[in-house]
Amino acid sequence: MNTRNLQLVFETLVKEPNQPNASENLKLLALAVWYQDFVPSVDSFNGQEVGLAGYVLDKLTRYNCLSSEKKSYLRTHLLSELERKKAALFLGETNSKDMLAKQWGTPVDLKKEFRSLLPYQKRHFQHSNGPLAA
Repeated sequence: MNTRNLQLVFETLVKEPNQPNASENLKLLALAVWYQDFVPSVDSFNGQEVGLAGYVLDKLTRYNCLSSEKKSYLRTHLLSELERKKAALFLGETNSKDMLAKQWGTPVDLKKEFRSLLPYQKRHFQHSNGPLAA
């Protein structure tokens, strides 16, 4: 999948997190961020989208599937950018029990969708599937 399509997948996940294909979109995004050179753009997000984009990227960077260089880049550049945007907004309270979702001020936590990523983590997926198709 090319970078433009992956960016659309990310934007769809952030803008419409309750869609039936959210698990599939998160899987595509996770595989691209973890195992390919995809780095999403966060420039177009505003309001609630900032919190959800931050939550998704923050959560993805907490898995041990990234090189330390890529993890550092994502956390230093993208998450910092979203933190700055979030600071200028009042995102409101969230009822989520997920502390990371609360920190980002997003009412959607995608817990079930993130649980479905377990088979795709490095120890289960990358070595048994070889190079991923771009």
